[in-house]
Parts: sequence; C-alpha cells; structure tokens
Amino acid sequence: MRWLFSIIITTLSFCVVSFALAEKIEHLDFEAYVKENNIGEIKTGIVAVGNNVATIDLTGMDYIFLDTEAARFVLEEVWENLPDPTVLGMIVPKNFPNDNDEWGIAINENTDGYISDDDAKDINAQSLLEELKKMNEETNQEKEKRGYENIAYLTDWAIPPSYDANGKKLIWGTKRRWKEDAEASMFNYEIRILGKKGYLQLEGLASLDQADAVKKGSMQILEKINFSEGNMYNDYNWFTDKSAEIGILGLLGVAGAKKAGLLGIIGLFLLKFWKILIVVVSVLGAWIFKIFKKRNNQRENNEEPNTEKEKTL
Repeated sequence: MRWLFSIIITTLSFCVVSFALAEKIEHLDFEAYVKENNIGEIKTGIVAVGNNVATIDLTGMDYIFLDTEAARFVLEEVWENLPDPTVLGMIVPKNFPNDNDEWGIAINENTDGYISDDDAKDINAQSLLEELKKMNEETNQEKEKRGYENIAYLTDWAIPPSYDANGKKLIWGTKRRWKEDAEASMFNYEIRILGKKGYLQLEGLASLDQADAVKKGSMQILEKINFSEGNMYNDYNWFTDKSAEIGILGLLGVAGAKKAGLLGIIGLFLLKFWKILIVVVSVLGAWIFKIFKKRNNQRENNEEPNTEKEKTL
C-alpha cells in the first residue's frame, strides 16, 4: 500500500493549502528574502529537475524556479502543508507573491516504475470523485491532529480527469472550500507526465479566482518540461526496467485500483516475476526438448535392426 499512502500525502495534503502568506514575506521582495535568509535557491533559464531526469526551459518566461529547499519553505512553512521530502521544486510567477500572482506549480517525481496506461479507458469521473473525497477527509483529520488550521473540503471537479494517450499526460482539476470560510474556494490543477521509471507530478495551487492563471501557466510550462533522453515513456524496456503495480486509475488515487480478483492477482504475479518465469520456462522447455530428442533417438536405434533384416530377406 506504499503507493497509495504516497498518493494520499503528496496529492491530497499538498492540495489543501492556504494562500494567505505569512506577514513576514507577503510585503517583501520574495527573491531577496530567500537570498538573505539562505532559503535554498531561485533559478531561471534552463533548469535541471531532480537528478537530471528532466529539464524545464524558462528562458524568456515570466516564471522562476524554486529549488527543493525554497519550495518546501513556501509549501510547508508558509502554506502549512504536511512535510513532503519528495518535492523537487516549484515554479512561481516572477513577482510572486503579490495578490495577483499568489500561486505556484509544485513538482514531484515518482520512481516506483513504468505505469501502463491500459486502464485509461476505465476512468469514471463520478466514482473517482467519491474516492477522492474520502481520502481528503482522512488527510484533514491528520492535519487537525497536527494543529493545522487550513482545512479544506473537496467539493467537485474543476476539470474532470482526461488522458492524452499521445503525450502520455493525465490532467484533472478539483474545487475545494475552506472549513472556516465556506464562501472562499480554491483550485488545484493536476498533471502527471508518464516516463520510463514512473512519472512527474505537476500540481497547480491557487485560489479559485486565479484558476485561469494557473491553467494558463501550467499549460505553458507543460510545453517546456521534458524528460531527458533515456527517461522518456518510449524508452521503457520491458525486459530490464521496473514496472509499477498501478495504472492510470492508481495515479488518480483510486484505492480499489490495486484490489484485484483471481485474474488480477495472477496478472500482478506475472508482472512482478515475469523475468524469473521466462528463465524457468526456458529451462523447462530445454529439458523437455532433450527428453523427446533422447526418446526419438532410442526409437530410431531400435528400428534400425528390423530394417536391415527386411533388406536381407
């Protein structure tokens, strides 16, 4: 269940954010504040993501990249999200965090293995929404235990989930309302880009009135972020590379996506141990072939004397 716990923490706890920045930075030059307090690093231009698994080209764009430390400062210290060591960075507007540009796109990487998209056809928006609401409630309970005040409830889809089979991109968006202010809403824009070893997670975080800005920014950045050579979806080698135990539904956080019947269990077994099975089948096949070959040779040897006798008669 590690994959499900990871999705709950990174997807749902990450989503429930407060966009009222702390007084200590909301009226300051954020870039200067980060430098003066040695809170990570801010980058522009072509930026390597993670261990060079991908690159983002921000050249000429009105965005900056916060490295892991700076991103976690915003997400955890300012917006009070649960701690998440898997954060690779965050993209925000250059003039972040003024009132018109108080949003960001967080980036994570998952390397649990190659994800098959065969179940993309099974996406059911309504049932998925109910699953995510349950997970949201569990996350809110955990945040309340930790004394967090920024509790929000998932209410509906902002963008129903859709999958681009050509680009290997899964996109969806959700609406949420604050516990303390039912009139205020927030928006989360989700993108998963499938690769050879897993996927990149891009998550646009904003208040609902900035939803259009987040969608626009996410789509602009989506065109500029690419897996590096050797890490793309089509670089996957079924013989040597690891495969994940989930599909597209699992990425959406569906708990039942991993629960399978007998055929599903057999399928998971085959998926997990296919390399061993290939060796076993090959050895068994060779052994059977040798037995049949030996018997054929014995049969031929037994028949040869009878043939000679017929020739001499």
